[in-house]
Amino acid sequence: MKIVREQREENNSLLRVTVGEEDYGQAVEKELREYKRKANIPGFRPGMVPMGLVKKMYGKGVLAEQSYRTASNAVFEYLQKEKIDYLGDVIPSEEQGDFDFENGKEFDFVFEIGEAPEIKLDLSDKDKERFGSCLLANMELNHIQS
Repeated sequence: MKIVREQREENNSLLRVTVGEEDYGQAVEKELREYKRKANIPGFRPGMVPMGLVKKMYGKGVLAEQSYRTASNAVFEYLQKEKIDYLGDVIPSEEQGDFDFENGKEFDFVFEIGEAPEIKLDLSDKDKERFGSCLLANMELNHIQS
């Protein structure tokens, strides 16, 4: 798996994630086995559907789901490892191309992140924090606690 970060604007970046078969292969096989176990297809007893039929019916969908999940998890791990503060959620980019899940083994996902701006406050000795205090009557305090 390969992750490349491209800085677009001051607080906007693209993350390009390349996911190979070795990254998502085990998850796809595990999910297909689960589909096989739960499949209720006419002409077959539950759990006895041939794996070839399961792959034919559900293979592309499971492949798409697991490869995207792997790429998404990799992005969040990358953001934590690099200690990048981001706003909102990571979203798929409009630059994302189409996928060929029938013939492809390696997929490129493109995600956009909005980075949190760095805020610097210049405080002097004259600037002080003021904490307000409020007094509550016993009746109000009892009302709040109950």
